[in-house]
Amino acid sequence: MNFARHTVGLFLVFVTASLGCASNASLSGARSDIQPIQDSGGYIDLESSGSMEANGIVGTEDSVNSEARHLTSEYSGGADDYIDSPQYAGEMMGTEPGTGSFRRRECRGAGEIERELGSVHIAAFPLTIAVTQRGYRNRQITQEIVDPWEDKFIDEGVATSVQVIPDMLRTNDWNNLYDYRYAAARMHCDTVLVVETGNSCDEHANAAWPLYLTIVGFWIVPATTYESYSITQGGLFDTRNGAVIRISEGMAHIKAYRPYAIGDIDDVRGQSEDDSFNAMMHSLLERCLELKNEIEKKDEDEPAAEERTEQDSAEE
Repeated sequence: MNFARHTVGLFLVFVTASLGCASNASLSGARSDIQPIQDSGGYIDLESSGSMEANGIVGTEDSVNSEARHLTSEYSGGADDYIDSPQYAGEMMGTEPGTGSFRRRECRGAGEIERELGSVHIAAFPLTIAVTQRGYRNRQITQEIVDPWEDKFIDEGVATSVQVIPDMLRTNDWNNLYDYRYAAARMHCDTVLVVETGNSCDEHANAAWPLYLTIVGFWIVPATTYESYSITQGGLFDTRNGAVIRISEGMAHIKAYRPYAIGDIDDVRGQSEDDSFNAMMHSLLERCLELKNEIEKKDEDEPAAEERTEQDSAEE
């Protein structure tokens, strides 16, 4: 009995091993065309077919940059002009249809990154500033809101004008920096301030809510708490080359107690948005003043440094 049991066990082990070898050989033959994937900074084009090398997975950084140049060569102005074009801006934001948008986002070469790192703003103080908002805001930024800050910017010598971009210059897809810069250029403004606001609101009954059971209390008792948190970020960009001049941020928190019959959460939200906008503008003014003073100090030091160099050369 033991001999028979051992014989059957050995037979089953032999059969299992044979089947495993055959399966591995089959898999090896079916996938023999796969090459090792190298970490080359490439991309996977989900919308096209072809070899792995054609899709940019296998290759060097030069091959990826070469593919980027090939992709931008379709634009008649060349790669550099294409990068500055509205078509490129739309594709970077995902607003242009077609398979090229994904590939161009992942194929941006080292040369473009280096250019952005080395870019400096061209606009000189005093600035001319165009203002626009990005995304939703409960209260639209109007010239009336901006006017008090225009006076302060002018008094400090930071700007000669601060103007809100009118609706007639806004495009249908008002969501990318190129459109903001183009509208600012049409207004002859050398900088554009892009403002974006985030908000969180809460409305709830407080401890005085039982007085709402009376009709009079519903109208005169402030038994409802309205609370709003807002944060506003502003980016000041050079109109000509899109270089970032300064980034600023402002926050606000409003808490109000109102009767439910006359209370409105939108009023509290709008007030907190205005307060955060004012805080952002105050921060921006201070940062621009610091930059202006740095530039003026540098301009004063350069002639003195040149004079010292000339004296040293004469003594030698």
